[in-house]
Amino acid sequence: MVIAQPLALSLALGLVAAPAPDERAMLRSDRPGSLAKPSALTVDALKQLCGGEPSAVGAVYRTRIGPAGFDFRAYADGALPLALDRPLLALDGAALLSADERDAAFTIDATRADRAKAQRAAKALELEVTFRLAEAEAGALASCFTKKGSGQWALHVEALAYRLVPAEGDALAQLETEAMKRLAAWVRPGDAKVRIEARALDAAVDDERATVAVAAARDKIETCTASTREAITDPVTMAYVADVDASGRITAARAELVTADLDAEVGCIEAALVGTELQKSRAAYHVRIVVALDRPGFEALYW
Repeated sequence: MVIAQPLALSLALGLVAAPAPDERAMLRSDRPGSLAKPSALTVDALKQLCGGEPSAVGAVYRTRIGPAGFDFRAYADGALPLALDRPLLALDGAALLSADERDAAFTIDATRADRAKAQRAAKALELEVTFRLAEAEAGALASCFTKKGSGQWALHVEALAYRLVPAEGDALAQLETEAMKRLAAWVRPGDAKVRIEARALDAAVDDERATVAVAAARDKIETCTASTREAITDPVTMAYVADVDASGRITAARAELVTADLDAEVGCIEAALVGTELQKSRAAYHVRIVVALDRPGFEALYW
């Protein structure tokens, strides 16, 4: 059951659209282009990226930058920053990757930093970059472009991880960027959280007290939504109108808006709300109760 949204209520709740679930499903899978299995950057992949192929634009890529294609800034305070004021050169110069210079410094001791610099100078060190194509900003150039016949592609990328890989032995250093942490949290956000708010519709009842009182049914509501909170990838909002008698007891509740097909959960919550004790009043009244299943960063703005 997905109840049609009355326009006024939709505006009052301020529902926020979430990112496309298909992109999340791809990124959390084990298919090429996912977080677990980045695709290798190739000339064919560059053509797909610059051509706007949807499956390519949202995918994760990985490539190696040769020693001539990257450089370091001065080592300081336990950090060896990458010099990203110029593009990283991948695929023998066919791909020019421009990345944000912030959040691109390896935490490494001075001895290993000197070793990294020496190995790069000896052409015995590569930089491995995991990235996605960055979103083009308003008024800026496209995130990927090429001059016809040049054989070169320039990409503005969102770096997710860097790794210093020597010709022999284990990686000298590696780091995950804040962009990777945000993306990983979006791809696998964990169980959704229950959020409850209440507002009186036709009585002088304090909304904050009503919200606290309705929260007494939280355990029942969490039980009603347990499997759903584990499974959903986007936030869900359920709005109810509850009948409250003069003694403050909810005698009935009915859903007026639900943003997902959750028949069983809706009915279970309606039953869970009945009997909840709110404020007494001189006469019966009504309250609107919003139960939202939130994801971090993707929450309904209830009122």
